[in-house]
Amino acid sequence: MVWNITKAWMVICGLLQISAFNVRVSDVTTTSVRFSWKENWQKVNFSYKQVGENENHTQTDSPITVDGLGNGQTYEFKISTDNSTWAANITLGECPPRLTGFESLCYWANGSQTWQKSNGLCHNYSPNSRLADPRNVEENQFLLKVLPNEELMYWIGVNDIENEGDFVYSDSTKVPLELQSRLWDANSPKYDATNKEDCAVLLLPLIRSTTLKWNDKECGRDLHFLCQYPVPPSPETISIVTSPYSAKFNWTEPLSRRGSLLSVFVLKIRNAHGFQFETSTNETWAEAPNLQPGSLYEANVTSVHYIDDYDASNGGTYPSQFFVTAPIQPHNLHVLNVAPTSAMVQWEIQTNNNTHTGFLVTYKPYDYDITTSGSGYDVDNTFVNNGVIVVDNETTNVTINNLEPFLLFQVDVVTMSKQYTPRDWATSQSDVTTVTFKTRVSPPRYLRVNQSSLAENSFSIFWLEAIGFVQTYDITITSNSTKESKTFNLENHETKLKINDLTPGDNYVIAMTSLREGEQSSVVEATQTTRPVPPELITLHKPETTSINITILLSNEHSLFDGLNFTFKSKNDEITWRTEVSHAHTKKYVEDTINGLTPGETYTMVTVTTSGNVQSMSMLYPTIITMDMAPPVNFRVPSKNESQVVLVWDAAPGVQGDSMVRCMEIEASCPIEVELIKPNEDRILLVSPLSPGATYVFAIQSQNGENISNQKKLTVRTVPLAPPGLELRFRNETLIKVSWIKPPGYLDGYLVTYNNNSIKINHPDVTTVNLSDLTPGLNYNITLVTTSGKVTSKMVHMVTATEPQMVKNVSVLDLGETWVEIQWKLERGGYQSFQISIDGTWNTNVTTMQYNITMLSPVTNYNVGVATVTEEDISKQQTVNIQTRPPPPSEIFIYDITETSFHVAWKQSSNHDEFMLKYKTSTSNTTYELRTNQAKAEVVGLIPGETYMIAISTMFANVSSHSTVHNITTSKLLRLVQPQYLLCGK
Repeated sequence: MVWNITKAWMVICGLLQISAFNVRVSDVTTTSVRFSWKENWQKVNFSYKQVGENENHTQTDSPITVDGLGNGQTYEFKISTDNSTWAANITLGECPPRLTGFESLCYWANGSQTWQKSNGLCHNYSPNSRLADPRNVEENQFLLKVLPNEELMYWIGVNDIENEGDFVYSDSTKVPLELQSRLWDANSPKYDATNKEDCAVLLLPLIRSTTLKWNDKECGRDLHFLCQYPVPPSPETISIVTSPYSAKFNWTEPLSRRGSLLSVFVLKIRNAHGFQFETSTNETWAEAPNLQPGSLYEANVTSVHYIDDYDASNGGTYPSQFFVTAPIQPHNLHVLNVAPTSAMVQWEIQTNNNTHTGFLVTYKPYDYDITTSGSGYDVDNTFVNNGVIVVDNETTNVTINNLEPFLLFQVDVVTMSKQYTPRDWATSQSDVTTVTFKTRVSPPRYLRVNQSSLAENSFSIFWLEAIGFVQTYDITITSNSTKESKTFNLENHETKLKINDLTPGDNYVIAMTSLREGEQSSVVEATQTTRPVPPELITLHKPETTSINITILLSNEHSLFDGLNFTFKSKNDEITWRTEVSHAHTKKYVEDTINGLTPGETYTMVTVTTSGNVQSMSMLYPTIITMDMAPPVNFRVPSKNESQVVLVWDAAPGVQGDSMVRCMEIEASCPIEVELIKPNEDRILLVSPLSPGATYVFAIQSQNGENISNQKKLTVRTVPLAPPGLELRFRNETLIKVSWIKPPGYLDGYLVTYNNNSIKINHPDVTTVNLSDLTPGLNYNITLVTTSGKVTSKMVHMVTATEPQMVKNVSVLDLGETWVEIQWKLERGGYQSFQISIDGTWNTNVTTMQYNITMLSPVTNYNVGVATVTEEDISKQQTVNIQTRPPPPSEIFIYDITETSFHVAWKQSSNHDEFMLKYKTSTSNTTYELRTNQAKAEVVGLIPGETYMIAISTMFANVSSHSTVHNITTSKLLRLVQPQYLLCGK
């Protein structure tokens, strides 16, 4: 693959002003230049013009590419903001004549600065730029063309700043003494330890033709200065030739060479997968190895300008060039299945490390120039298109159609690799793999024998013309017995031929080809046997559906024979077999049983004698045999309902006749007696109307005229009617009773199913059923069908549920002053929830069998009811009567504690309260009780110095409150008057 890239070298001359701008000039072509600068700058004013022409002006961001420039022309470019300006003259090409470059250097003069600043400003222009360093008298004298007349002195790079009297150039190389002796002005240089004149200037002579001399001045003086820029040698064009594993880069000779300042070219290649390659060369070409076939790469070529052994500067870098290596070409390209108008082309391709996106297949007549032929070509005044086929990368073969017969074609196949670059699509293709082939002459089509013309010594053949142009047809008739042939040559417009003078009973091969310019097409063949002479006598016995017994009378009157060949021929069938007869010299009878015949078929039986491969002629009058018809098969009922039956069957083996269907009455009358279905009609019969649930017998036979097969019978029972009026009659927790109406028609009972259970009713007059032992509160899906034998009607169904069971054992788990916790049981059955009521008023629904009722009043009787809830029903309630507890005593006050007694008082909640006081020692299990209707008590008979636990509760109608508990200790020795105090809490 070859890539051509044009590149022009740019020289920036005449720097107008040096500023803080860091402007980069790149991607120079013969007609464009690209500028870029700091990305964080705002829009700048950008302008350019050709010297002496009008200015083009715009505002832009970085970067900007200027197109449409003139090759070799000089342009003034300016980039400015409110604070800074960058300007330069740019010439596309090497130093233009008016800038008077010398060898590979360009020169320009600049404004007044010290020597050090001048040298620094020259470097600011380019790393390779510096103060002018004349290396010989010719170069020194050449600078007269550069220096303007405004000033007399210009700084150059020569100086002895480091060592007095040891003059060097700006690149620190020594100035040859011989050159110094010729270029220093009179009285220069000055060698003095106190002398500060260490930097050289060019003295502009009054007469331009005289020699330009040097003088040394103080380096700190402000003088004009002369800069030089070495132009790296750069090619103008580059070409890339790719192979699958490498790419070769070629460029032109450099535009100039300057002594030892030769350019070295650096080639850099990379791809998106991390591959990098770099090489340098003094030649004008380089090669990159170890590339991947069909892959995309980016390449850059840079000129490097070497000043000395330690300093080198980059020259021009070509804009990034994207290229795709050539993919590996197809191999083992070959042609298969060449035909007159088509051929298959097949190839192989390496898939490992070979990137390819498809194949391009082109085909045309061999040695035919597609570029001058347009879109096609003429063959025998017929226009044929050139061919281009694009194939995806998964396919390695293609069939080319619509070709012209008898023409030499060339097929070219290349591997394609199409890759997307940041600029556009890049495409590469492999070397071409070529194969040629010639399409065949088209043979005649559809060669066959006209069976109606078949005779003992002749028959006729016919065909369709070949595709395309042919000149003649060759026909060869060959006898299988004698191997003798007859040949016929016909004009290309002939399409039939009668062949005479053939041997009776012989087998012939007809071979036919087309001819064009001496080349033959493929052979089209047909075979045919002439009619043989019949044997003397045949006796037939009664035929069955597929077999027959025969007796044949043979004679050796005309020839010797070694056997018999029998042929049964019909419109749709032909059966042959052979009977061996050894050394038959006299008349004899041969008996045989022939099997495998087609039922109902009418055969023409042809019998011939054989002697080797030669058959006798057939009998004068052929024997006609008609086999018994076979009945239809697979007689069945695919669908039926209450009043009709659909009968279908498959065709009987053998000859197809009418299908004759009969209906035989058993339980009900038949709507048909006999129905005939023609062979070309659908083998289906709808019998209607029939009685529901009745049994019928259908018989089917095949009939072809008077040839009628045996019967096949099929017993069918129609679908009984579904019972109407299914309704619910009664239900409770464990029983559901339903009823229905007896349907008309034939039936023997019913089948009731409910939730995976079933009940069979064997009497048609029983129209009710009890479903017992059911689960309370459960939904039941009840279906009902009528039965007639093994046939059932359509289903009728209903959904109902048993009543839910009433809960049992509602009891109180615990209760307080304002709440009560109850529980209950449900022995069996389903439920959705439980409904809680208080004094006959619904309170809430719960899903558990335990509930805490809150917000009650103390010392109050309540009637609490619990009922089972299902989706449809609520059971009867189970109730329980409860009384909430009274409030416990409050403000307990214990006083007058002695060795054997104490007094206690409390606050009473109502006038009807009674109280229970219980007390016991901490060491005894005996509890003493004291019941009172007053809100105070005196406890006596205590043990001195003992600790007692006292529990006081309120009593109301035998319901006690929670106890209030206190501990006291009796006095040990003395009876002391205890201070009164109030005990609160437990």
